[in-house]
Parts: sequence; structure tokens; C-alpha cells
Amino acid sequence: GVRVGEDGRLVRAAAGDQDVEIGPVVAVGPEHPLGGAGVEPLPVAGDAVAADLLGRPLEQLRGWIQAGVAHIVDVRSEEHHYWFVAVHAPHITYHWLGVDDDGAPRDADWFEAGVAAMLEAWRDPSASVLVHCQMGINRGPSMGFAGMLAVGWDPIEALTAIRRARPIAKVHYAVDAVEWWLTRSGAAPAQVITEMDRVATWMDANPTYATWINPDPFTHEEH
Repeated sequence: GVRVGEDGRLVRAAAGDQDVEIGPVVAVGPEHPLGGAGVEPLPVAGDAVAADLLGRPLEQLRGWIQAGVAHIVDVRSEEHHYWFVAVHAPHITYHWLGVDDDGAPRDADWFEAGVAAMLEAWRDPSASVLVHCQMGINRGPSMGFAGMLAVGWDPIEALTAIRRARPIAKVHYAVDAVEWWLTRSGAAPAQVITEMDRVATWMDANPTYATWINPDPFTHEEH
């Protein structure tokens, strides 16, 4: 079985009851500082339906590895695959920041934690980060959008890039992300309101309707 050792690292019992270390237990929270110059985001927020529902979790995980994913930011509240990834791909750093997709405003701590994880990963120029929720419509794209804001993207350009890569992404929490980032950056209240209105106007002018789910984040086939 798998357990957490006394030193906080993940271990698995091997033959002869000898513990074998298979990777660290990662905790990410708002105490992690934002920062890091010279980092570039992937201009797309990933998506995934729960791998165990597909009956091919290892295949999906190997696809992520082949795509160069070294960090996962999972924002689903429904479930997570932390232990599965820890056992089968211990080199991947897994951050579980699950929230419900209930349409309620997202608080600053959620964006802070997710963006901290992304920026820490992007200190390595070769690192790729998979940000995903259950269907790639609201939570995952919204967190990816927040990460793009943090490294200098204009909000409308970022939304356009996400929508181009993921046409069904509604990015429902984009206005919350703008409010979080500009407030955190010390922007004047009037500027915060102006940018929130600008994003809300763009979203109203560019609606999208999610009528299908793409269960494979490595294809764009309609299902």
C-alpha cells in the first residue's frame, strides 16, 4: 500500500516490508510567493474528464507525460487523482485546489494558490503545466487565465487565446480573476472596475455554449 512517511514523503511497501520512497507529498497554498521573471505560460487551459471514468487512466497519464507535463493543477472538487499520479508518475508535481463550479464568485485565496503553483513551475523554462477541471469549461480555463494575467497578458488577448484553443471554454470566473490580480497588483479601484467591465463586456459579446464534452485533452475530436 501507499502511505505518508514520518518525514512527509510518500512511500510504498515493497517486498520484505521494506519501504520504498516514490515521491514527495506536495502542499501548495497562498503562503507560496508569487513572482518569477522571464516565464511564459502555455496559452491554453487544459481539460480532462475523470480518467477512471474513461477506463484508461494510465494511457491518459502517459499522454500527459509525452506532452511534457511536469506539473498538474487540478481544480475539481468532485475528485482528484493525486495518489494515482504519485504512484505512476512521481516526478509530476500535483496540486489539488478543488472548488465547485457553482457560479459563485471565486475568492482571492483560490487564485493565489493556483497561480503560485504555476509561477513556481514556470521558473523552469522547460516546464509545462496542465491546468484542468472536469470539463474544461469554467474552472480550469479561469485558473489558466489568472496565470496568464500574472505573467503580463492583456485580459482580452488572454481570453481570445483561450477561446481559440478551447472553443467551449466559457471562463465564467474571468471577471473574478481580473479583480483578484489587479487588486493584488495595487491598481486603483477605478482601474479595477474598468477592467472588470471590459472583460464582462467581451464575454457578453462572445458567448459560447457547451453542448458536448471532449474527454481527451490531447485531441480536439467532438464526442
